[in-house]
Amino acid sequence: MTARRRFTRAARIAAAVLAAWLTAALLAAPSHGQLRYRGGSWDKAASPGQLGWSADKLRAAREYAATIKTAAVVIVVDGTVLDEWGETARRFTTRTGAIT
Repeated sequence: MTARRRFTRAARIAAAVLAAWLTAALLAAPSHGQLRYRGGSWDKAASPGQLGWSADKLRAAREYAATIKTAAVVIVVDGTVLDEWGETARRFTTRTGAIT
């Protein structure tokens, strides 16, 4: 197996772990019952605590994402942007798939 292929597989695994962690955190976060959806622009939370999230755990997610060279992350809770980092204004072609 080449070094590039190993890195690609490792990056995919790391991305899946990050996605699973963020999904679990999202499901554990309390819903505020009022869903808001995008209109002309996204509402942005003033703080993670406003939406029931831990600032420390969010910081840990950001630090982990930096280790796997993630291009951009946007976390949306009930239609409100909780946090975002990276090149969030840039358009990306994304793919999803199962890791075997």
